[in-house]
Amino acid sequence: MIYIVGHSSGCAIANAVDDKLKDHSKIVLITLDGFVPDKDQRGRDSTKLWSAQCKNNDKLTAVHFATLSSVAGANLQLYKPTDCNDQTNKWSLHFSLVNKSASSVKITDVSQGYQKCQANLCWLTKEA
Repeated sequence: MIYIVGHSSGCAIANAVDDKLKDHSKIVLITLDGFVPDKDQRGRDSTKLWSAQCKNNDKLTAVHFATLSSVAGANLQLYKPTDCNDQTNKWSLHFSLVNKSASSVKITDVSQGYQKCQANLCWLTKEA
């Protein structure tokens, strides 16, 4: 399998790369809280849309949660960090999909999203 993974605006690049391929039989397109793949891309069983939602507070969600949820419905894959606290905000959860350290801190600037980075590979934990 070949994984094409995008996070945030990087999903637009991942979607464009995927779109240029002729054979998708071994392609897994992963969206991590970013631009929504087109209808054909979403129609493949191997395409996965991910967002984040605080396990202790389901009203606290990542930046693109609502958009991805409206498109994917029950098929939206959720990363649910348990270390959310009163500092956690939508940007913390947005970055938590790629940085496990981000879910418990308040992110006020995009440049803070990768501080103390611990790679999050949640999208590899479920079969494509």
